Amino acid sequence: MLTPLDETLMHQAPTTFDHAVTSDHRFFDRWAVGVQHPSASVVYGLANYKNTDVCDGFVCVQRGDRQVNLRLTRPLRPDFAPRVGPLSITVLEPLWSHRLVLEPTAGSRLSCDLVWTGDVPAREEHPHHLRRGGRAVQDYCRLDQLGTATGWVAVDGERIDLDGAFAWRDHSWGVRPGMGGTDPVSPQPAAAAAQPHQGLGSLFVWLAFRAGDVAGQLQTREGPTGEREDIDGYLIPDVRHPETSLGIVDIRHRVAFVDGHTAFERTALEVTTSDGRVWSFAAVPLRPAWAFCGCGYSGGWDDRLGLGVPRGHAVEADEYRLVGPANVVMADGTIAQPWHREHDVRLTVNGVAGDGHLTVIARPPLPPATVPHP
Repeated sequence: MLTPLDETLMHQAPTTFDHAVTSDHRFFDRWAVGVQHPSASVVYGLANYKNTDVCDGFVCVQRGDRQVNLRLTRPLRPDFAPRVGPLSITVLEPLWSHRLVLEPTAGSRLSCDLVWTGDVPAREEHPHHLRRGGRAVQDYCRLDQLGTATGWVAVDGERIDLDGAFAWRDHSWGVRPGMGGTDPVSPQPAAAAAQPHQGLGSLFVWLAFRAGDVAGQLQTREGPTGEREDIDGYLIPDVRHPETSLGIVDIRHRVAFVDGHTAFERTALEVTTSDGRVWSFAAVPLRPAWAFCGCGYSGGWDDRLGLGVPRGHAVEADEYRLVGPANVVMADGTIAQPWHREHDVRLTVNGVAGDGHLTVIARPPLPPATVPHP
């Protein structure tokens, strides 16, 4: 079917924009955004899954020891507009700013109106490609950007102003495991223990940060014996001059986990940039780690099938209680330690205080450099 994008001169395949070039059902195209403030933190996102005909989105708010979640989904066609139910995202200036609106609605405890504005230019990560057994396990692109959010979020009608809050975002698209429900062929995260390669352990670290005039984003992925499988990122010594951006050539880490592999009490990084300088990072959680299953990731949703699964028009709203650094009291009262946790952190970079969003995802047994505990 034709959409307004088909009026542009940007086609790259002999098909209309409502089709993906690949027929892989895991194909996705998603915004994921975070805003953190001493009063509260917000994560939100919106995604299209062209090959499962799904548009879904989420808004989650963390305040104190509570994580309030809202998940929404609808059939994608015929409306390709970036909205689902009361949630909409409007691009105000491409690659620089957008507006999130979540209108008050029955059954939801959340509403918000936020404008996200980039502080530095968006940056494209290295391509993420992994093939196993002849088939692409993942093949996707992602851009990252640091910014500031202005506006408010309300929980149960209580409005919280978030003006000037540290904010980050990513936009990724392509093929990844865990999208669109069960995959009978490619190894999936939930089945990792049954896969010899994946069951040996791994570590993924992803950080977006700003400390004074220093800002950037970095990531590393390591295999079971500590071998580096991927490293990427940048550091801007002075955000007033983003053209001074430096590449990341080395990342050394020490993670003090409190539960063995998901929640940590502190993390130290030594980051070497392309000019040979070494930058020392020390991070501690601002509040308990996000449980991203509340957003629909990692088998989220009540049916446990995760993101991009056809559910018609549906809304789920629930609340988690974050008990200590590791445990989560789920909506049904059970206690869990979800494997996909992400932390809003206070950090220092070479002694200068700042803010960051730090993801540490590990699958035991952990690589050697990750094992030390307090």
